[in-house]
Amino acid sequence: MRRLAVLVMAALLGSFVAACDLHRSQECMPYEQFRLNGVIYYGPSEPIGRDQLGDEVGEITKPIPDSAADCEPFTLEDGQGNPPLGSKVHAVNGMDPAVALAVVEGPTGEPRLYRMRPTAP
Repeated sequence: MRRLAVLVMAALLGSFVAACDLHRSQECMPYEQFRLNGVIYYGPSEPIGRDQLGDEVGEITKPIPDSAADCEPFTLEDGQGNPPLGSKVHAVNGMDPAVALAVVEGPTGEPRLYRMRPTAP
């Protein structure tokens, strides 16, 4: 009986530790973001029509650092972010590129709007 109690306690403790680790990982997941020309854009806020796309101005060439999921500080480099690698970045017709850009995600082909914010959310 005592052996069974020890096994049950060990199983409960293991479940608790796994649940805490999962919770921590979810809290530490970075916002959707990318950096281009020294500006960090956050989003995606909403889908936009292909007719709103301006010139291609960049590409997502590097994934976000692994340290971001571990709640460690990180700094993005130009071309680095959450959108899938190879996603094309476009200006948006009628919008200042310093304020908003669109990302056409490689896998879906859908353009999504990302906006600059003066400070991270």
